[in-house]
Formats: sequence, structure tokens, C-alpha cells
Amino acid sequence: MIIPEKSTIILTPEQIEFSLKDVSTLPVYGNTKIGAVEHGYKSGIVNAPISQWLRNGYNLAISLPLSDFVCIDVDRHDKDGLIAYNELVTKFGEIDTYTELTPTNGGLHIFVRADGILDNVKNCDLADGVEFKKNSYVVCAPSYFKGNQYKIINGVNADGSYKFAKLSPQWLDFINSKGKSYTYKQSISTEKKHKTLPQSTKLNYNKMLASCRFLAYLKQYSEEIKEPVWYSGVNMLARNTTTDEFIHWLSQDYPKYTFEETQKKIEQSRKVGIYRGCNYIAQNHYEICKGCPKAEAIIRRLKNDR
Repeated sequence: MIIPEKSTIILTPEQIEFSLKDVSTLPVYGNTKIGAVEHGYKSGIVNAPISQWLRNGYNLAISLPLSDFVCIDVDRHDKDGLIAYNELVTKFGEIDTYTELTPTNGGLHIFVRADGILDNVKNCDLADGVEFKKNSYVVCAPSYFKGNQYKIINGVNADGSYKFAKLSPQWLDFINSKGKSYTYKQSISTEKKHKTLPQSTKLNYNKMLASCRFLAYLKQYSEEIKEPVWYSGVNMLARNTTTDEFIHWLSQDYPKYTFEETQKKIEQSRKVGIYRGCNYIAQNHYEICKGCPKAEAIIRRLKNDR
């Protein structure tokens, strides 16, 4: 059984660089989960100057696909995923591998090798509060988020290297089964997905992406964003009745995307008539909009009003 409160393992930036020398990593802006590179997990590199990144104030992330890793993400925000995860451990066995305590509410990142995971399995939910991640990067120790630190709690060998274990056949059968059924349900309308930027005589989509950090983020990191972030973008764009094709294009790589569900969200937003504009986005997704002149002006105004 995993007990997050167990003693943490503290390593220097140089030790972490040694431990991850053969792993594909990338820099992330300090105190955020936003990659400081252009192409997200695709920009990960091996033998990276990790100690330099860390000493310059950057966070650190592991590119799962480029490292041949997957991650079991145990979330303890809305539901206590630790309870669900420990139930899975009882069924399928302990995973003695590199494991981290996340900065908020004592969640876990459990990193394992991707050996045995089928190619058609993508990110999916394994249980309430337990998410399987494959096609993304994952921020890791000793990074900080909202002032709190990711901490190592398991999986450091005697020589300082990290232990990235393989999953047992029981775990593999479970994850592959979950991932395949999930992927099938989400691919019903793949023929309706838009692979290229839609054209419009009424809206300049290229200009919108260039001028709005939030929309650019939705597209660049669509494979790893959470539902509330995705929905904020859908709702914001639904105000204009000519944006349907653009919304589907932005959403096409979102792990839980279906044409039907996305269209349903668009129509619900228009029916209710309440839209999330820059004020809402800046306050609720500031880690994405940070640095945008409009977002910064909104935050300054809010602080002055208090």
C-alpha cells in the first residue's frame, strides 16, 4: 500500500541530472506546468543540462513518449484517488518504481516503463482519481507548483540512479483493456476531425492563435490538458456562432474528444448564454495566461480592488 507521507528523498540538481541522463526531459517555467519549449513533450532531450535549468529557476518535466515511459497519476483533489489506487494495488500488486509526491493534496506520480503497453492505448482514467498518462510530459521533482514541491518517495537505487520498473502482466492487462475500450469510444467520429487549420472569411484564426496565449496553449498541449481547461476554451469561443469548425480543430487531439460531445458543449454554452471571457480565463487559468498584457492588467485591477 502506498503511504505518501513516508520520508522523502532529497537530491542535488547534479544528482538529478545524473539520474535522468538517459531520460528525455524538458524545461518548464518556474512554479508552473507550462513547458518552456515550443513543441511540448516532443522537445524533450536526453543528457539534458538539468542542473543548469534548475539553478536558473526552471521546473523540470519528463517526456513520456520520448522516454518510453508511462505515468499513473493519482489525484486527491475532488476525489481521493489514493483509495482507488490502493484498491488497484491490492488486485494487481505493488509497483516498486520511481514515485513522487505531487505538490497539492498528496497525490502521486508513478513512473514506469511502457513495455507491454499497446500502441493504440492513450491517456485514460483507470479509476476515480487515477489517470493513466502516455502521450504527454509530466512535471517532476524537484519542481515547484504554486509554491509547493514535487518530492521523491520511492525508486532511487544505491548508486543514485532511478528505478523505472516494468508493469506486471496483471497491470498490463488491466491498463490495455481500459485504454483500448476508452480509445474506441472516443474514436467513433474520427472521420469528422479537422487535420488542418479551418479557413474563414469572418475570423482570422491565425491572428487569434498569435494574440491569445490561452488558445495557443489549448492547441499546443491539447493531448494533456484537463477537462476544465478544455471546456473554458470551448465556452469562450462558442460566443461567436461561426467558430464551430475552429473549436473542433483545437480539440481534435484532446484525449476525451468526440465530435458529438464537443458539439454538445458548444450548443449548451449558446443555450445558456453565459460565456467565459478574458476576466474568467485570467483568474482561473492564470498559469497559462501569465505574461499576457491583458491578463496581467486584469490581475492588477483585481488586486487594487481588494
